Amino acid sequence: MNFRIILFSVYVVFVTTSCSATALVNFISPDEHYDRFEDLSYGELDRQKLDIYIPNSKANNILIIFFYGGSWDSGNKEQYKFVASSLTENGYTVAIPDYRLYPEVMFPMFMEDAAKAVAWLQNDSEYLNNIEHIYLMGHSAGAQIANLLISDERYLSNENVKVASLTGSIGIAGPYNFLPLKSDRLKSIFPEEIRDSSQPINFINGDEVPFLLLHGLSDKTVLPKNSETFAEKIKSVNGEVVLKFYKDVGHIGIIKPFINGFDGSVPTIKDINIFIGDTAK
Repeated sequence: MNFRIILFSVYVVFVTTSCSATALVNFISPDEHYDRFEDLSYGELDRQKLDIYIPNSKANNILIIFFYGGSWDSGNKEQYKFVASSLTENGYTVAIPDYRLYPEVMFPMFMEDAAKAVAWLQNDSEYLNNIEHIYLMGHSAGAQIANLLISDERYLSNENVKVASLTGSIGIAGPYNFLPLKSDRLKSIFPEEIRDSSQPINFINGDEVPFLLLHGLSDKTVLPKNSETFAEKIKSVNGEVVLKFYKDVGHIGIIKPFINGFDGSVPTIKDINIFIGDTAK
C-alpha cells in the first residue's frame, strides 16, 4: 500500500476519533532529531508537569510553549508529541505543559496553571539557556488559554512574568469571543459570575505582543468569527495582529500539517514560520 495512503488513513482516524488515534499519529512522527525531557514539575500538583523537546541540531533561540485543546476537560501532553516533532524539525524548542481540567477545576484555575508553567520555563536555565524569544501557542481551548494569558496580564503578573517579556502569541482555531454559552458543561466550567473574564477579547488594549490567528473557514467546532472579531478588536486599538483564514479547512484539519507527511497540506506551519521570522528580531 502506498505510504501516503497509509498516512491518510491515519489522518482520517485522527479526525474521527481524535484522542484515541494520537498514538498512531505519534508513532509515524520522527523522534531522532530532538531530545525529550519528560515530566518536569512546574508545580506541586500531579498535572503541573511539562515536557521539553530540544532539537539536537539546527536549533534556533526560540521556545514555543504549546497549550493543547480538549474543551478544557480532556487531553494530556503525551498526545501531542507529533506537534513537538514537527516544530523541532523547524528548529524550535518546544514545551508542552499539562494543566488541571474540569471537573477537577473550573475557570480560572487552568489559567493559573498555564501562567505557572510559563514562569517556570522563563526562569529555567538547565534546559533553556540559549532561548531569547518565547512564543505562546495553542489549538482550540489551548488557544483561548494562550491568548487570555497575553490579553489579561493578571495571570502572568501573579507569577512575576511580564507579558512584554514574551515575543508573540499564536492562536490556532481558538475561541476568544464565545459568549453566550449554550452547553451546560461549559456553563459549569465557566461560572456565570466571572464568565466575562474568560473572553480574551474583553482585555485587549493595544499593548499586547503581536498575535498570529489562524482559522479554518469550515470550522464548525469553534466558529471563525472568534478569530475575526478578536482581530478586529486588536486592530481597533492599534495592536499588531496577522489573521489567516483557510478555505475548506475544519477544526482538526488545521493541525493536519503537524502530522508527518502532511506538512504541505495547509500552510499552518508556513504561516507560523513567517510570523516568527517577522517578529523574532
